Amino acid sequence: MIDATTLTPPLPAMPLRARAAWAVAGPAAVGLCLGLRFDPGAAATLAIALPAVMLGVTALTTPTLYIGAAFVGVAPKPRAVLAALSDGLADAGRVLLGLAPALMFLTVTSTSKRTGLALAAAALLLGSLLGLRLLYRRLFPTGASARAMALFAGWALVNLGLGAHLLMRVIAR
Repeated sequence: MIDATTLTPPLPAMPLRARAAWAVAGPAAVGLCLGLRFDPGAAATLAIALPAVMLGVTALTTPTLYIGAAFVGVAPKPRAVLAALSDGLADAGRVLLGLAPALMFLTVTSTSKRTGLALAAAALLLGSLLGLRLLYRRLFPTGASARAMALFAGWALVNLGLGAHLLMRVIAR
């Protein structure tokens, strides 16, 4: 049976520095776009805070994903998990960096600060969901059991919730 994975060859491995740069640059650009709607100090704060939130939540919750996957019996090797996580964060960063110019235009020209916040939240959600989807495909390339999918979905929802909560706390300051 031919599927999408047989038609498209895997991408060559990206150096860790490049993955880290993508993972930081995308959220930083979105934070900058959102912060410019308020003032330059907020732009600098959000440009630092958004990558910190994304990387921090991922770093804090990754052990639970691995332990849960081991418990269910679908855990990849630790090195493969770290490679998949760094690729997933880099993918999310690339999506966010691609959305940043349009987001910048829309947030700066909108008449309401809430509109800018909603647009930035939508961009962050889109980038995060695409990054999570690609992370899932890398962690379980041959498909996974329903238990593995449920585990990953629960982990992803917790990550999204924690990230949204922390982002709102940063913006509220």
